[in-house]
Amino acid sequence: MSKKQKTPAELFYENRSKWIEEMFDHPEITHADFRVLYFIGRRSGFENRGMYWTVPLIARRCQCSTHTVSAATAKAAKLGYLKVMQSPGKENFYSPVFYWL
Repeated sequence: MSKKQKTPAELFYENRSKWIEEMFDHPEITHADFRVLYFIGRRSGFENRGMYWTVPLIARRCQCSTHTVSAATAKAAKLGYLKVMQSPGKENFYSPVFYWL
């Protein structure tokens, strides 16, 4: 009996869950960083491979400052876990990096 192959969407969401676990376990990711990155990870969809949100809206939803959002996303980008495409005055695009693929 052959094993059913997963769809690309199923693989994406499986990898997204693994990415969230990686953020949780990383020693340089603080509690505040994790809250922001968890928010981004859970809202990143298969269709876009990420999410579009403004920093102030992420801060409001995560109950933290815009500085915390910017610092967390910059740290994750520096560590190679997140791609950030900035659009000043508009929504930024955040894309989790599944480095193990």
